[in-house]
Amino acid sequence: MAKRRQSVSIQEEDAFKLVIDELMEEIVWHPTHEDVDVATWLLKMVDYNVPRKDTFAASFYIPEDIIRGSVTRRGQLCWHLVDEVGKAAVNDAFLLQSVMYFILDLHFKGKACHKYLTKLFHKCFFNTTLGQNMDSRIGKAQGFKEFTMENYYRISKYKVGYFSFYLPIASSWILQADGTPKEEELKLIEEIALEMGHLFQVQDDYLDCFGNPNVTGRYGTTIQGNCSSWFIIMALKKMDCEQERVLKEHYGKPGSERVHRVIKVFRDLDLVEEYRQYEIKCYKAIMKKITKLPESIPALYFSETLDLILKREK
Repeated sequence: MAKRRQSVSIQEEDAFKLVIDELMEEIVWHPTHEDVDVATWLLKMVDYNVPRKDTFAASFYIPEDIIRGSVTRRGQLCWHLVDEVGKAAVNDAFLLQSVMYFILDLHFKGKACHKYLTKLFHKCFFNTTLGQNMDSRIGKAQGFKEFTMENYYRISKYKVGYFSFYLPIASSWILQADGTPKEEELKLIEEIALEMGHLFQVQDDYLDCFGNPNVTGRYGTTIQGNCSSWFIIMALKKMDCEQERVLKEHYGKPGSERVHRVIKVFRDLDLVEEYRQYEIKCYKAIMKKITKLPESIPALYFSETLDLILKREK
């Protein structure tokens, strides 16, 4: 059974889902979309790419899949590989990005919170783009010299931390502050959110190699895509000469057999157990910071979020 927030009732969850569905309808059937074909395409594109109603994430996943040459995303064909899509997927990513600002203007323009929300979305979008750029450039580098923990921290901070954690938490904080958030409080929220992003990325690396593909919808994509992952960085610190040969021969190349060979090295180096210890270490370090938050910031939201992702399976 999936974990859920205890501080939010089932009725509140259902109400939130209804609001999200209404927002999706506003996007697709906006009066400016006078062309029925355009509206139909938007409906198809949003329905396919935004199953969790997160347009921000989807706008990055589409180009990322194209750059990496990925085949599947969440158990289905990547959007650019769907019939009648192809290179038009690039424009669809732009459409999804535009949708975010359309929603902000539609519901918040003229309110005190509008400028803060817009500034926040610009900041998170820019930083996430930086993270994608770092990840792409490092993945194209020859050899393993760029696979360092310093680079990995930067990627997880910018690529994951801002849009997965800081954006939703800071958005809610701006709204509850009636559009006048305190900068020092946003700074504390940002610090903890980025550490959550790092933990989330490490978990993603684990699930990509050792999770259930039927649940995660992927297997070995970081290995085949020559991505800087927590496991390859740890392996480079502990490998012997033979293990180094195997990694150089098979890491960053397509094929399930190559993935198996790399994962065997990870297992032989006991990296699964090391990961489990690292996950708990990160959890405790973040929770310690949460307990030190000022009373003006509700620690429960952070602790619940952290508990939700601990030992996650997808």
